[in-house]
Amino acid sequence: MILNVLQWNCNGVRPRVHELKHFLASAPLPYEVICLQETFLKSGQKLNIPGYSVVRRDRQHAPNGGLAILVQSHVRYVEINGIEVNGMETMRIALKPIQAILQL
Repeated sequence: MILNVLQWNCNGVRPRVHELKHFLASAPLPYEVICLQETFLKSGQKLNIPGYSVVRRDRQHAPNGGLAILVQSHVRYVEINGIEVNGMETMRIALKPIQAILQL
């Protein structure tokens, strides 16, 4: 199984969500997983990318930061507790391909 992963430090995803959607629509191959950093999202703010499930870790007590992992709707996954390392934001999921489990 080949897995296409996109990583993007979006520096605020809400004003750039149309840019992300356009990029995904024009990409030659679909991305099964999209990792976003610096989303700047707060609880109550929505992030909806058609065809993807969204897992988020919002930074509540600072204006910036925040992480999101978008997983194509047909890909099975589970959330895993993030690792705290010197205040660094982290999050993890485990993908559940038919034949194995891959951790990101």
